[in-house]
Amino acid sequence: MATRSGIYGGGAGGSGNLAGGKIFGAPLPELMIAQRKTHPELRIPLFLHNGFKYIIQYGLQIEGIFRIAGTKERVKQLQMQLDRGEQIEWAVTRRPVRQSLSWTMAIAS
Repeated sequence: MATRSGIYGGGAGGSGNLAGGKIFGAPLPELMIAQRKTHPELRIPLFLHNGFKYIIQYGLQIEGIFRIAGTKERVKQLQMQLDRGEQIEWAVTRRPVRQSLSWTMAIAS
């Protein structure tokens, strides 16, 4: 389900407030400035915050969460979902930490 209600799709992904609508490849300072409009309390990108919340809640139940890498195709698919402002269904996303690490590297590049 696509949504543009917030910087990252109302709480899960997307960048409705950034020029060009993308979060990956955009400078981190720009992401954080845009995010402050809707989530001033956060000091990290919202999609990371939500991913980490999921890991804290369910991480012990996911085998290989820190040692098994996600596929490039799945990481790319999730990046595109976030860039389009779509909600990420964390419950069906496997290995969220590895994907979050890949996303962090993609933002920096």
